[in-house]
Amino acid sequence: EALDPANAGLLVRTLVGSDNEQLCSLLVQRTEGTPLFIEETIRAQVEHGVLQGGVGAYQLTQELHSIRIPDSVQAVLASRIDRLAPMQRELLQTASVIGIDVGLALLEHVSDIPPGQLRGLLADLQAADFLYQVPNTASHQFRFRHALTHEVAYGTLLSRRRQQIHARVVRAIEDQHRGNLDEVVETLAHHAQNAELWEETLTYSRRAGDKAVELSAYREARVFYDQSLLALKHLPQDRGHIEIAIDIRLGLRAIFGAT
Repeated sequence: EALDPANAGLLVRTLVGSDNEQLCSLLVQRTEGTPLFIEETIRAQVEHGVLQGGVGAYQLTQELHSIRIPDSVQAVLASRIDRLAPMQRELLQTASVIGIDVGLALLEHVSDIPPGQLRGLLADLQAADFLYQVPNTASHQFRFRHALTHEVAYGTLLSRRRQQIHARVVRAIEDQHRGNLDEVVETLAHHAQNAELWEETLTYSRRAGDKAVELSAYREARVFYDQSLLALKHLPQDRGHIEIAIDIRLGLRAIFGAT
């Protein structure tokens, strides 16, 4: 949500410094007062070497008219991600497939990066304000700084690569939660569908739907059952799958009756 010009100007002067009035005016104008756009644009200019110094006391290293500001915050974020070192970028993209919240143990399993090196790369991504470590979590949980950062990082992946990582996440969660898959069945259904693992999508979506019905969460149950039927379209139309489809549709009818 955009700030009014006065508050946007105050934010920019706080981040850049009050000695750069023309730069502050340019940033407010070009970002239309959107805080995330302002913050990411300033970070990008620092990374480019256009701004030097520290927060609240930056100095321009080139003429104001030569500064290039992308048209959207998404473009700024995509540019910043593109400038990361290859291993940093790959780790951020892998994390984006896991979700906006990223458990360290799961990331270790999916990324196949040695723990010491992984922590160093995570420190780099934290320093660049892409991720932060969630305080007071025993499982070492990380989170994307902004939902939009997560969305852009996910969007920078080619669809085939994205699908492969989703498949690795499925296998990693299955391995980590062996014996209590019902606790994470919704997450498994999500990743299986995005990995186009249709048999697993059918299994986990159906189980997630059954679980939602038991909790009287009928809207969620309908979503999962519909997802199961979609998965069935990609599977052989043999007797077993036809019987499953009938059972799912009977479950949907029961949901409509309950609501």
